[in-house]
Amino acid sequence: MHLTSLGGYLLLIALAILAPTPIPIPLDGIIVGLIAAGFNAKLVITIALIGDLIGTALIYVVGRHGGRFLEKASERRKHKSYKAAKKLYHRYGHYALLLSGVPFLGDSLIFISGVMQLPFLQFIVWLFLGKILWYAIVYGGIINPLFSNFKQFHHLRRPKIV
Repeated sequence: MHLTSLGGYLLLIALAILAPTPIPIPLDGIIVGLIAAGFNAKLVITIALIGDLIGTALIYVVGRHGGRFLEKASERRKHKSYKAAKKLYHRYGHYALLLSGVPFLGDSLIFISGVMQLPFLQFIVWLFLGKILWYAIVYGGIINPLFSNFKQFHHLRRPKIV
């Protein structure tokens, strides 16, 4: 592995960790760009997934602790509607995490999971399933067909300088 490749992978994991935060990072575009630049597609997607899961878990923790702070600071935890919403989310909210890969919506669902104090193990399992589903749809449905069409033009690439 070349030193610049290592730097690309390290930058990718850093950006993937930051992607679920409010910082607008086009992770999908970065992944496609790295693969187009010749990086190992499976390794790029695996590293991005790991970084994305780490960043997402951090958002969950912020929501969990922020939600506790908000509950203590307000009277809403005593309201029947809040208790009903929390009960409903604990019953069905984990299914919503299947949409955790969808930009903006997924980040909100993750934060809400923390605020509603969804058990961490349940959160991680459903989050992982949701991210795998998203990556399979986006990268399996877009990248493979896109780059398989470009393989026929491999002779048009610039020669590598040694």
